[in-house]
Amino acid sequence: MRILKHYMNGEWVRATNSKKHSIINPATQDVIADAPAATREETIHAIKQTKRSYESGVWSEVTPQQRSTVLSQIADKL
Repeated sequence: MRILKHYMNGEWVRATNSKKHSIINPATQDVIADAPAATREETIHAIKQTKRSYESGVWSEVTPQQRSTVLSQIADKL
């Protein structure tokens, strides 16, 4: 079974707590991965990083097609 990490600010990072959410394949009901449950602090940090990235133009000035490509690349790594 895969154990996933948070993706923040362009990096995969380990969660700071041990709480997890099981990811279930709806066709088989098998647990296929465990995803970390973010703490309040991790959530606030991720929101701040997202806002900073958006305001810098790194994401907001990227075309929808380019965004789609990046998100697809992230999804492929999951």
